[in-house]
Amino acid sequence: MQNFDVFCVSIVAGGSIMILRFGLSNYLSIADYQELSFAASTLQDDSAHLIDIDSPSIGKAQYLPVLAFYGANAAGKSNLLIGLHAVHEAVNDSFAYANFQKKSNATEKKTWIGYRPCKLSAECKDKNIHLDIDVLIGGVRYHYGFEANQSGYVKEWLYAYPKKARQIIFVRDFDDEAEPFEAGAVLRTKLDPTLRSLAQDRSFLFLSAAGTLKNPVLEPIFQYFSKQIVFLHSVERAKVPVLAEQLQNERVRNFVVGFLGAVDSGIVDIEIKEVERSDKEKQTLVGVMSALEKALREFNPDMPSLPIDKDSKDYSIQFFHEGIDGERFSLGLEMESSGTLHLLSILTPVLDALENGKTLIVDEITTSLHTMVSQELIKLFSNKDINRSGAQFVFSTHDTNLLSSDVLRRDEIWFAEKDNVGRTNAYPLTDFKTRKSDNIEKGYLQGRFGGIPYFGDISALLGHLADN
Repeated sequence: MQNFDVFCVSIVAGGSIMILRFGLSNYLSIADYQELSFAASTLQDDSAHLIDIDSPSIGKAQYLPVLAFYGANAAGKSNLLIGLHAVHEAVNDSFAYANFQKKSNATEKKTWIGYRPCKLSAECKDKNIHLDIDVLIGGVRYHYGFEANQSGYVKEWLYAYPKKARQIIFVRDFDDEAEPFEAGAVLRTKLDPTLRSLAQDRSFLFLSAAGTLKNPVLEPIFQYFSKQIVFLHSVERAKVPVLAEQLQNERVRNFVVGFLGAVDSGIVDIEIKEVERSDKEKQTLVGVMSALEKALREFNPDMPSLPIDKDSKDYSIQFFHEGIDGERFSLGLEMESSGTLHLLSILTPVLDALENGKTLIVDEITTSLHTMVSQELIKLFSNKDINRSGAQFVFSTHDTNLLSSDVLRRDEIWFAEKDNVGRTNAYPLTDFKTRKSDNIEKGYLQGRFGGIPYFGDISALLGHLADN
């Protein structure tokens, strides 16, 4: 891995923007408020890969680049990650989606981006969903959050802490019938009448509207939530058009080839070739796009025509391997293993996160990936020489082998567990008294930390078969 590490060091940038903490309640299976913290503990674990922060906003502190979630199937691991990503969804899309719903004159009930309330009880049903997050942008800590119910986004707030003291950027609270919107001093002079009017509309987040309309105060915050949080809902198989476009970038291709070579995939090079579509394929493309445009116009008659480039190219991706005699041979994408295809789909987002200080969230990182491959992905984020931008890697997994390796600090290990009525609770390994020398994997499998399935007497379910 030495040569690959040197290559990585040469391509990453500097600067730190990151998530500090995240909290949520009444969201999917999360009923009571749960909080995830990226702050490093005082444990005597390896501190070499921690992200060091020194700013007037939070002082000197260390934060985690990695957070791994364990738990039984259906324990709510994915729901916690989906909740984190919902902040990105709602900030990025709620303003545009609300406008689309208004223009389409849809008769069905309006929906709100990111609104997924807990349905475990009548009490939950009547409560607002709540999402809040602290982030560091340009050395300044910001606290942002919102609440929503069936009537829309009913509360929203953004505070800054430039020198640890709280500074109001804006607050929206539709429980305040007299004046639901308050702009702080920093925003007040930069607030045009159009945006002030939009603040009275609960069908979208104000930050979404302000960022889309490029308000000079709020656009940088909007861009963080819109661009810096990336969610992969399970690692999907690589798709040819997307992968081909990415791999045409020489820097990306070198990174992918370097990683694949380092983990002994057998791949030593990748070649991308353009393939012209046949006349039949061009006709099919035009037919599909025309049908799609016709369907969309039923909702929005004023929408612009969809661009149809019937002369666009398809791509062929060839992976070169080295044979026993040292000669190279090529295989198409369809001939590569399932694990390689899954790995290909995540490597480009990994590089993007490392270069640009993004938070990459992956549900079930170890799907079709060997433990040692997952370890190498984690090491990229844990290596300060490579991860210079404060990139973060948050993932769920069932791979207990990672618990017995040295790639995770104890404070980077979290568990999700449901109680007897189905409510998800999240808690870190540091809630338990452990030593660095403890066998964490064995303790987890023995149920010492919770987060494992309880089977009961499964054999009794099929006992009648033994009687026949």
